Amino acid sequence: GDVDLDLVQKWMGNLLKTRGTSIYRMKGVLSIADADVKFVYQGVHMMLDGKFDREARWCAGEERQSKLVFIGKLEHDAGCEKCDCESIREGFLACASTPALLEKRKQALRFAVGDQVECVTEDEWEPAVVVAVMYRDESFEPGLRVPYKVKILSDGMVFYPRDSAMFIRKAEQ
Repeated sequence: GDVDLDLVQKWMGNLLKTRGTSIYRMKGVLSIADADVKFVYQGVHMMLDGKFDREARWCAGEERQSKLVFIGKLEHDAGCEKCDCESIREGFLACASTPALLEKRKQALRFAVGDQVECVTEDEWEPAVVVAVMYRDESFEPGLRVPYKVKILSDGMVFYPRDSAMFIRKAEQ
C-alpha cells in the first residue's frame, strides 16, 4: 500500500543518522499516497537522493507497492534482540498512509471546516472561512496535501502550506 511522504522522509532521515555508516548502498521505488507517479530513491552511506519520476506513472491495475533494497552490515543493537533488518522493516511499515493517520492530522489542526478565520494576503489580514482541511488538488505536487483550503471573503480560494499563525489566525470578533 501507499506510504506517507512526510513519515517516510522522517524515518529515512533518522535511519541514515543512526545507521548510515552501516548502510553501504540503498535504492528503491516507493508508492506515495496522493501521487500518481513513483518515488525513486538511491543512496550511499548517509547521502540520499530521491524524487518523483514523472516518467514512471502507476499504471491502471498495477499493484502499488514499495520496494526497498539495503546493502550493508546487519548488527544487533545493544540491549535489543531485533536485528537491524527487522527494525528497518518495522520502521518502514509505520510510515503507512492510513485513514486513521489522515484523521489524526485533521484533528491536530487549529481550525475546522466552517471556522471563521483571518488570512494574510500580500500585506494585510483579510476575513475568510475554512472550506476544507488536509486538502489535495490535482494541480499540487505529487504527495502534497495542505492543511487548509480557505475562501477569502473579498477575493477567492487560497491554500496554506502550513498550519501557522503567520498565515492563518482566528477571526477577531
